[in-house]
Amino acid sequence: MEDNNKKKTTIYKQVRRTLVICLSVLQVIMFIASIAIVFRLSISASMRHASDLATSSMVIMRRYQSITSLVEYWYDNRNEMNLIYDSDMLNQTEARFRQIHPELITLNDVTDEDFGRMSSDEQQMFAELCYGRLCETFEGLKRSFSPWFLFSFYIVDDKIYYLATGIKGNEKRLSQGGDVYELGEVTNYAPGIWPGLDKMRNGEYREEGYYVDFDFSTSSAMATKKVCDIGDNIVVVGVTESFEYLLMEGLLPAVSMIIVNSIILLAIWLWVMNIIKTKIVNPISREEHAIFGYMKDKDSARTVSELALIRPGNELETLSDSFSSMVQELDRYVEDIQKITAEKERISAELDLARQIQANMLPQVFPPYPDRTEFELSASMQPAKEVGGDFYDFFFTDDDHIMLVIGDVAGKGIPAALFMASAKNAIKNIAKFGGRPAEILGRANDALCEGNEDSMFVTVWIAEIDLKSGHVISCNAGHEYPLIRRAGALYEENLEKHDFALGVMEDKSFKEKEWDLKPGDSVFVYSDGVPEAQNINDEFFGIDRALQVLNEDPDGSADEIVNKVKTSVTEFEAGRDKFDDTTMLCFKYLGDNRI
Repeated sequence: MEDNNKKKTTIYKQVRRTLVICLSVLQVIMFIASIAIVFRLSISASMRHASDLATSSMVIMRRYQSITSLVEYWYDNRNEMNLIYDSDMLNQTEARFRQIHPELITLNDVTDEDFGRMSSDEQQMFAELCYGRLCETFEGLKRSFSPWFLFSFYIVDDKIYYLATGIKGNEKRLSQGGDVYELGEVTNYAPGIWPGLDKMRNGEYREEGYYVDFDFSTSSAMATKKVCDIGDNIVVVGVTESFEYLLMEGLLPAVSMIIVNSIILLAIWLWVMNIIKTKIVNPISREEHAIFGYMKDKDSARTVSELALIRPGNELETLSDSFSSMVQELDRYVEDIQKITAEKERISAELDLARQIQANMLPQVFPPYPDRTEFELSASMQPAKEVGGDFYDFFFTDDDHIMLVIGDVAGKGIPAALFMASAKNAIKNIAKFGGRPAEILGRANDALCEGNEDSMFVTVWIAEIDLKSGHVISCNAGHEYPLIRRAGALYEENLEKHDFALGVMEDKSFKEKEWDLKPGDSVFVYSDGVPEAQNINDEFFGIDRALQVLNEDPDGSADEIVNKVKTSVTEFEAGRDKFDDTTMLCFKYLGDNRI
């Protein structure tokens, strides 16, 4: 018992050590995951921020129905235009323009055609007014969204001509002594820095939309969106956004969260370990002691009393009750198993006896008639279970006529074996009173239908052979077609008309087929267990494979032929349980050579 307690202490330490390792790994994973999430969210936020602002800027520019004419005018007259950034001056300019065009509702309503009909002075006034309003709007967007840069530019050849930019705080335009680009400023276009802009300019995008690029070297994301096409050139709005600030803002909360989580997890770990020890480890140890005691002395009363004291208030309490019930049931189970074992041994012995009785019902000695030289005869039956439903038989009806019979009862096991015995005996007993094969099957069918409440049936092939002439009268009651081999030739399937199986319908007449055997001819009949035998790949043995085996040595003796086919089927089924009874019979006609 002392060794058991030490063992439980070791298990407890292993659990504790495992939880410490898991907690440490969890903390590392949480730290890495938090940093990765913050980093990813910062990038995503920057890109989404930039793309939203680019979309808003593009929409604002497109509201000007004359945007194409305005961009061309701004570009062509960038050096002559008066750039108005003061709101009061813009209001005054707009008031003068509306006096000239009182029909105008908004600046956005002026179309390219309207702009073309204006005088040069009116065009300049309108272009300066729209440019000022656009800059005013961009400034408002930049103050609201706080991007690094917000701008619109016109790409001509390999040059970028800036149109309008937004400013905020203390930023100033170049004309005010600052470094923010304004209308007319030119920079070289540098392909490769912003792949999305390159594809947009090269026409690789078929539909307009914003394209977000990320530059790790500058820790920024740029969203660009095409406003319109002017000839071979394009007007674009762009937004550059930084994720660096967002990343730094997110790191401190992430680290703080990890520290707090670590403290909480440590407290939870100590609490869980105490619960594990008091509510799980100790009850399991006591249950183990009680079970080992039962295994040692089989004292179920003592074991049940010990288990009844274990009440941890959880599933282990139910487990203790289950162990108590199990211990009490085990005593009864042992007694029941002993009875069942004895019963199984009795049934097994009876099945062995039944198998032997069934085997004794079928002719087992080959050659069966060693003094008869007109034929060779061999047969075999292998049941799928202890007993089977297949049978074969042969007997003389007189000195010159032999009757061959093979049958297959639907089903397997003891019911099929009993019906097989009834069918075999009925056919043989009826044949003793004489009659042709069709008559024998008709009377046997009526006998089997009587009292057949389970609707069992049997397929039968029967043939009467005149040993003097080789004349054959056969009848097939739903059985497999016989395989016939003519002397000097190969085995072939002998197709003949099928009738109903025996036991299906009373007062049924059967049709006969008459044919002849010549010396050297052979007949091979079988049950469906031969063609329907299956291997581990679910393939069937089949008639073609049976014919192939028979024709490998068609001149062999009847016994050699039966053994060869039986061996081939057994090898084919190797590795798989036998599915059906396998029965076969070979008759080789040698001719009447009696003196």
